[in-house]
Amino acid sequence: LPGILMLLLLSGPFLGCETLFFLDGRLPFPGLGLPGGALLGHLGLELFPSGLRALLQFLFSPIWGRVSDAIGRRPIILLGLLGSGVSFIVFGAAFHINRWTGIGLIPIMFFSRSLAGMFNANISTAQAYVADVLPPEKRAGGMGMIGAAFGLGFVLGPAFSAALGVMGGPALP
Repeated sequence: LPGILMLLLLSGPFLGCETLFFLDGRLPFPGLGLPGGALLGHLGLELFPSGLRALLQFLFSPIWGRVSDAIGRRPIILLGLLGSGVSFIVFGAAFHINRWTGIGLIPIMFFSRSLAGMFNANISTAQAYVADVLPPEKRAGGMGMIGAAFGLGFVLGPAFSAALGVMGGPALP
C-alpha cells in the first residue's frame, strides 16, 4: 500500500486504542469536584463512558461493514477518522459548550464518547480493506500492521496521559 494510505489506514486503530486510555482514563468523574462527580462515583458509573463507547463500537461495527460493502471501504474509513476528530473536539471543548449552552458536563462527555464509539467502529472496515487490497501472501503482514497500531495505541495512550498529568495536572487534556 502507498505510504500515506497506510498511514491513514493505521491511524484509525491507533487512535481508537490510544484514546481509550488517554481520554477515558482521565475522565474527571470520580474526584475532581465537577458537578455530578460524587454522584457518579457513588453509583459506580465512573467507568460508564468507556463501557458506552465499547458498546457502541460493538453495535456499529456490523453497520459500518454493511455500508462499506455498499459504497466502498475508503469513504467509511475517512468518515470514521472525521467522526473521531469531531468527538475529540467535543470532548476538548466540553467546558466551553457547557458555558455557552448550559448543557451539563456529564451529558457532553457522554455524547463525545458515544461519537467516538460509533465512529471508531470502522476498524473492521480497515481490516476488510487490507484483505481486499493486498495479495494473499502479504495479507498477514497487513493485518499485523493493524495489530501493531493497536499495540502502539495501548502503550502510548497511558504514557501520554501520565506525561500530561505530570506536566499540567488532571485537567490538562
